[in-house]
Amino acid sequence: MDNKKIRERMDYFDRKSEILDMARSMFISIGYEDTSINDLIKRLGIAKGTFYHYFKSKEELLDQVINEVNTEIVKNISEIASLDKSANEKLFMAISALKVENHNMITDHMHKPENALLHQKTLNRILKDVTPYFEKIIEEGNRSNVFSCKYPKESMYIFLCSAINLLDDGVIDFNNDEKESIFKALIELLSNMLGIDVDTIYSFMIREA
Repeated sequence: MDNKKIRERMDYFDRKSEILDMARSMFISIGYEDTSINDLIKRLGIAKGTFYHYFKSKEELLDQVINEVNTEIVKNISEIASLDKSANEKLFMAISALKVENHNMITDHMHKPENALLHQKTLNRILKDVTPYFEKIIEEGNRSNVFSCKYPKESMYIFLCSAINLLDDGVIDFNNDEKESIFKALIELLSNMLGIDVDTIYSFMIREA
C-alpha cells in the first residue's frame, strides 16, 4: 500500500472517529432521540453527504457508540475466562466485571430518561456477547466437579438477563428493600443452577467486591 492510500485510510478512520466522538457527546448530553443528524453535522462542520459516507443512518451510529461501551466489557470478561484460576474464582470475577458502571464515562449518563434506548440497547448487546464466556467458565467448572450445571448456556443466559435487568437502576426502579430481596433471590437461583451452596457464592462475592 503506497503512502497516498495509507493517508487516505488514516483520514477515513480519523473522520469516522470524529463523528463517533461527537455523536457520543450529544447522545450523553441531550439524549439519542433529541439528537438529529442535522444538528450533528452542523456541530462537526461537515456536509450531510459526508455523514452518510460513514454511516447509513442514526441507528447505525447508535450501534457503533454502543459497540465502544460493549467492547471493553467483553474484552475484560474474555480475559477473565482465560485466566489460570478456578472456575469459581473466574465466575465471580466475571460477574463483578459485568457491572456497566465500571466502564466508560458514557455509562454515567445512561440512567437519564432521555437515554433509555441507549441504555437498554447497551444492556442487550452486553448480554448477547458475554454469555458465551460465562458458558465456557461453567463448562470448565462442570469438568472439574466444581459445578453441576446441566444447561450452562441457558442457565447463564437466564441468570445474567435477570441480574442485568433487575439490579440495574435504569431499567426498573426498586426501593432498597426490594433490591436486597431480589439480590438474595438471584443468589438462590445461581446456587440451584450451579449446584453449589449459597455460602460459597457469598464468600466469593465478598472477595470480589
